[in-house]
Amino acid sequence: MVLLSSLLWAAGAALGGSDLVLVRRYRVRAGDTLWTIARREVGPEGDPRRFVADLRRANGMTTSAIGIGQTLVLPAG
Repeated sequence: MVLLSSLLWAAGAALGGSDLVLVRRYRVRAGDTLWTIARREVGPEGDPRRFVADLRRANGMTTSAIGIGQTLVLPAG
């Protein structure tokens, strides 16, 4: 709970205000790819292409390579 509160406060402070912003994070597991993470986020009927692009941008990624245990910031819906 303390970690989540810190993340929320830090995100709000980083945006120059006191508004709290929820930062969602995901820890990469065996078998994950950006595509499988995106599919889970957008659902079976959604198009994961934009989410993958946003995911890469949110994490400053130049490739789609991810590793087990890596923590990713999930872009806002």
